[in-house]
Amino acid sequence: MTRRRPGDAGNAIVEFGLWLPIVLLALVSCVQLAAALYDDRAAEDAARVALRAERAGADPEAAARSALAGRGGSATVTATVTTTGEGRIHVVLPVRRVLPWLPESISTVTGTAGGRP
Repeated sequence: MTRRRPGDAGNAIVEFGLWLPIVLLALVSCVQLAAALYDDRAAEDAARVALRAERAGADPEAAARSALAGRGGSATVTATVTTTGEGRIHVVLPVRRVLPWLPESISTVTGTAGGRP
């Protein structure tokens, strides 16, 4: 068993207090990254679902919004047809914010699907 020196009392709580904000910031940043990656995947999937619906003759915007499971109201869905006859679907979805200071460059994600059938 080691003996404590008289000047060491309270060092652990001070070190904990110094490291806690750094650990919490890292944890919240990881949660924000996970939310952005999830939303990116959701936008890509919604674009593919909308493209399938368009090729089947259904409304692509309604299909994309239903594929977003309750978040479709905040999405922007654009369907275009190029001169070569291929359809393209773009879905723009705002990223859920965990960090309030999230830069505008990563505040939305875009999913695109299209090409020749």
